[in-house]
Amino acid sequence: MTDEIKRNPIEWFIKAFSVLTAGSFVFSGMMNGIVFWALWRLNYFLIATPSDVIMSAFLFGMMLTIGLIVSGIFVHLASKLYPVLDRAFGWLGGKLNFKHYPVAHKFTIADWTQLFSYLLVVTMIYLMAPVIRRQPPIWYQTGLQVSADVQFGSRACSDGVVEWLGASAAIVRCSSGVVVTHNLESLRTTPRFP
Repeated sequence: MTDEIKRNPIEWFIKAFSVLTAGSFVFSGMMNGIVFWALWRLNYFLIATPSDVIMSAFLFGMMLTIGLIVSGIFVHLASKLYPVLDRAFGWLGGKLNFKHYPVAHKFTIADWTQLFSYLLVVTMIYLMAPVIRRQPPIWYQTGLQVSADVQFGSRACSDGVVEWLGASAAIVRCSSGVVVTHNLESLRTTPRFP
């Protein structure tokens, strides 16, 4: 496989990009589905529009891409620091043998896959941490609260907080519970933070 990559790197990049795009799309749907169910007991795919799903996949893909770039920079810096660390810890008599750790130019596809898997797990833990505390993740927070005179049917919701805002629906947490509204034109809000 390594020879195939060296012979035609553009084709390999396009194939990898396609797989990663599809993977980030599936991953974002899974993560949003978990968040919606954990916080509000709602089905993400019944509330979100196709544009919400696509934008969310773009957001997750962007976060994963940034993570891969950061990991690549880390591996590159580690490969540059390798001789320094080897000299610095060489007097320990092999107790810290850095020669067994792969450096960037020796990374195989399996090493990159393992690094990507670790990054994916860390990203999932980071993204799901607010949900464990029953709070919306940072990318859901709108900074909006409902105006004092807004009602949803017979429910008054003067203290409501907009927890998720999509293209055609919003999830509002009122003191009486969670409300999903599809009438965004009548949803009057004010900034929560002055």
